[in-house]
Amino acid sequence: MRLEEKPQETQRTRRLRRHLNAPNNSRFTTYDSRFTNMRKRLIVSLLFLTPGICYAQEPRIVPIPSRPLPERRSRDVPLLPRARRDVYVAEYQPTKSEKKLLAPAPEDLQTFAELIHLPDSGLIRIFPAGPWRVVSVDQLETKQTPEFIHFASRYSFTKTKHGHSLQGYVDPGLGWAEIKLEADMLTAGFTRSSVGLLVSLGDVPLQTINETTPGVTAMADFPGPRDYLEERNYILACRQGFELKGFVYRSSLPATVNNTYVLRSINNKRADILVALRIVRADENGSLTLLWKKLKVNPKPSWKRKT
Repeated sequence: MRLEEKPQETQRTRRLRRHLNAPNNSRFTTYDSRFTNMRKRLIVSLLFLTPGICYAQEPRIVPIPSRPLPERRSRDVPLLPRARRDVYVAEYQPTKSEKKLLAPAPEDLQTFAELIHLPDSGLIRIFPAGPWRVVSVDQLETKQTPEFIHFASRYSFTKTKHGHSLQGYVDPGLGWAEIKLEADMLTAGFTRSSVGLLVSLGDVPLQTINETTPGVTAMADFPGPRDYLEERNYILACRQGFELKGFVYRSSLPATVNNTYVLRSINNKRADILVALRIVRADENGSLTLLWKKLKVNPKPSWKRKT
């Protein structure tokens, strides 16, 4: 029997066979050791080439480069608050006893009967506003609830009723109230998107007041705002107040008995009216009795609101 001779194994073949038969974790041992030695030599070379970094200089922190932020546009006028969505509002309904509190005194109704029977005039009683959900001892004795106090401290000459005159799904900030009594002050322009201005004429009979009365002409002639930017400027000017031809105009003035005032109320998309009013009585419970008449009714204003 003849035996076949095995082919002679070369050195390269033996090296490849040993490498293939070796475990998986030992196949790259040779290459790992070569890489480690190369890395050590590189680090040592860098240390010798740049000795100042290690011995003479402190390490410098290089900020991480980042993408440049887009430049924001500067605004000359701050943004106004966004308009609220419509919600369901139920107007407060006073009880019988509360309606009696709102009724003017019988002697006042008799004294001013001739004027209050004219169109666009009336006699009302208004109560001072207080902190929400807080009542005094006197108010508890007269059974005045916080809801009634809030309702009775505001009045709309356009709707001829107390409160904000809102009912249903509406914007609660766009009320119809045009005058408010708070902290012994008469205040106008307190609803959203509205401009209110008051002027005090002194102890002048209400029957003699008209559009041409000194101090009234300036209020009757000025136009309303055209947009929300002018609205903001009007509101700031009215709150700060200004003097013109000897009369002081502000959105809030002290409430004084036997004093006559003129109100200009411009409520966006609601009403623009000019009203003369006179305080004829102040009661012990803090309420005031107002005699009023409309001087002028302008077309309903409308300007663009900030959304």
